[in-house]
This record gives sequence, structure tokens and C-alpha cells, in this order.
Amino acid sequence: MHKTLEQKKSEKLKSVLIKDKVWNTNNFIFKNQYEDYLNNGVCSVQGYYPATEFDKESESIDKKTIGTVALSEREIGQDIPNFDYIKFHEKGNGELPFGNFSVSNKGLFRLIQSEKTLEPSFSFIGHLPKFKDKSEQAKKQYYKNYCISCNENKPDGCEIQLKFDTKSFHCLGQESLRENQNQEMIGKSFLGVLKADVDNLGLIFRNGLSKNENRDKDYFSISRYSGLSKNINYFFTEYLSEILKEKFPDIYTVYAGGDDLFLLGLFPSILKFIKFYQTEFQTYTCENPNISFSAGFALQKPRAPISIGASRAEEELENAKQNKNSISLFGNSLSWNEFSKCLEITENLKKYIDSEILTTGQMYRLLKYIKMYKAIDQNPLNVMYNSYFVYDKHRNIYAKISEKGNSEKDLQYKNLAKDLEEYFSKDFEKRKILDFLEVPIQLAIYQSRGGKG
Repeated sequence: MHKTLEQKKSEKLKSVLIKDKVWNTNNFIFKNQYEDYLNNGVCSVQGYYPATEFDKESESIDKKTIGTVALSEREIGQDIPNFDYIKFHEKGNGELPFGNFSVSNKGLFRLIQSEKTLEPSFSFIGHLPKFKDKSEQAKKQYYKNYCISCNENKPDGCEIQLKFDTKSFHCLGQESLRENQNQEMIGKSFLGVLKADVDNLGLIFRNGLSKNENRDKDYFSISRYSGLSKNINYFFTEYLSEILKEKFPDIYTVYAGGDDLFLLGLFPSILKFIKFYQTEFQTYTCENPNISFSAGFALQKPRAPISIGASRAEEELENAKQNKNSISLFGNSLSWNEFSKCLEITENLKKYIDSEILTTGQMYRLLKYIKMYKAIDQNPLNVMYNSYFVYDKHRNIYAKISEKGNSEKDLQYKNLAKDLEEYFSKDFEKRKILDFLEVPIQLAIYQSRGGKG
């Protein structure tokens, strides 16, 4: 019934827009736009608005089609660097079929070139930031201090972050970027989402306080039941808030109570917090092997609804709970010791990337070899993964070592080759490192590519 109800809600205009199982074009408001769509298809720039004409600036030989919206957006983008102010009007005559704004003076906003042309009004005036120093170094410094939440340069730090405890998701995402050796901000702006709960809590309450072969009486009582419940709840609420306040101020609590935990924040901070919290939980429970918790970790873009990250983290948590006392990320369920090893490998790979010894292209190829290794049962040719890896290693690492082989960079190449050989061949506890090597490689990629630099 719920599914049928949701379907009816999403089709509430069906009787207006569809007749005899085809589009009822007589009821279309934007008829000419629909005709543009039928004649020209969709805009090659945006991919969803109808195209209206050929794109004169297209580098394609057959001149791709472009829509009115994309043309206006391009015009606006080209004009903005040449203007100092933008004025937003309360009313205006819209020229676009899908939005009431225009670059003309009659539109909802107007670009103004100097203060002399600013007239008194009740409209909002925005200042457009410009580069006084057009050098590459100045641009890098500008981007480094740029606050995406405030939408402007903040050379002395963002007052939102300095004066208030609560940062926006955009602020947190931007702080996930890191500075490399060239003083460039690299990485991807992502939030980390964490869900965790205690394994087999019902079993612990049922059997942990009851009579067994080593006891001469039943230890179950209301006071003991209440005491165990309060102590678990204390760790996930009171103790958690103190840890976050003192050591992890960039992590927010969505909820924490009973044995459940849902946090989000800087994804590098979330990763450090998970291992710290798991170690603290072991200490708190006197390292009792029968009491453990599992966790699910997922990445999410700052602009995405939290429900998306929560859903992904929940899927990862379910994956982790199949093995108990573990954590799952990128679809890989790891023991806590394996997770610690992953964080160690991630930091090692980041050092090689920062030194420009290891490229992101090589990292993606390593992921390819790992996927081949995991899919040997599906395709016998995937057994070639190791041959590809050896060839790649000799071509892109050993071949770059000089004849003398004694420079600092030569030593780094040799260490990289040695570390990769270890990751691809050696065991860690009960499994090969190669079984979970995808995790540290993914983490290193997300913390090393792109960014504001």
C-alpha cells in the first residue's frame, strides 16, 4: 500500500500530461520548447534543456546544438570577470523559459562595472572579488583562503569558523583538503559518515547475566540489567561527547544513544576517530572478547542530502555486521587490525604521491589489478593481474631510477617498489594484504586528487 501510495503521489499530474498513453501536447505550457526538443534534441552543454541553435563556439566539426539557458550562463560567466558589482532586483522581465533572470538591465540582476554607476535602491548589491595580482602564486593563495560557504576570499580566516562552534557542511568539506609539499590544496571535498552499534547486544543481555556452567546461581536481576544498559549507554553518549569536544571538534553527532552511533564530519577526522573509539571501547569493556561493536563508513558530498550518506553508511554497517567486530568501507569488511593497517598504508601512499613518485594514474591501475585478482573465478585471464603489476612496476618505477641509483629520488623509487611488492605478495594476519588493498588506495586517491589548487 505504501509503495502504491508513493507511486500515485509522483504521478499526480498524469491525467493532465498524458492522454491515451501518449503525451498530451495540447496541455504543454512550453510548447515551443517541446518542439525545440523534438527538432534539435537536448542541449549538448547541459544535457537536459532543449537545444535551440548550433553552438558557434563548439570545437566539434559538426557544430553541436546548445540551449538558451547554456548560452545565457556562458554570457554571464564571460561578463563577470570584467565587472565589480552585481545588483539583484526585486522584479524583472524574464527572458528564459526555465528561469526568471536575464543579463539585461530589465532582468532580476545586473552587472555593474564601477561604483559611479551604483544608484540608490532597496535592491541587494554584491561585490564580485577580483585578482589585483594575476600571478599564479597569488591565485593559489586566493584559492587557499577561499571560503566556499561565504563565497569570498578570507585571508585572515573565515569568521564563521573562527567565532562559531558550528561549521557548515561546505566548511567541513573544504577542510578535508590538505596541503602538499608544493603548498597546493589537494584532495576532494567530502564528508565522512559513520554508523556503528554493538554486536549481538540482545545476546549479551540474555546470556551475559544468566546462569551458566561456571556459576552456581542465576545472576540476572533488574539492577544488573539496568546497570549494564546504563554503562553501555554512558559510553555512547556521555563519554562520546567529551571525546568529540576535546579531540575531534570537526565531527558532528546526528544521534548517539543506547548502542547506536551516527556521526558526520571531516572524513580524515572520522577515519582517525573510528580507530581511537574502537580502542577506547575495548578498554572500557576490559577487552572482553564477547563485547564488540561494528561500524560502517561512507563518503558524501557536502551538497548531497544527509539521507544519502546515512543510507550508504547503513549498507556498510550491515556488511560489517556479517563478520562482527569489524568495519566496512568501499564495500570491504575489515577487522580492526586490518583497518589500522589500511590507515598506515594510506599515509605511506600519500607521501609517495606528494613527492610525485606515485601518480594517480598508477593508483587507478593498481585498483584495476586488484579487481582482476578478486575476479579470477569469473575469468581465468584475470590471473594475469600479477604479470601486469610486475610490468607496470618495471616500466614506471624501476625504469626511472638513474644509473648510479644513489640520489634521494632514486631511493624513494626503490622504497616505493619494495612497498608495493610487499602489499601485493605478503599476508597480514589471516588474509593477504591484497584482499583489502583497495581501501587504502581509494582513501589515498580521495585525499590527493583535485582540490582548490
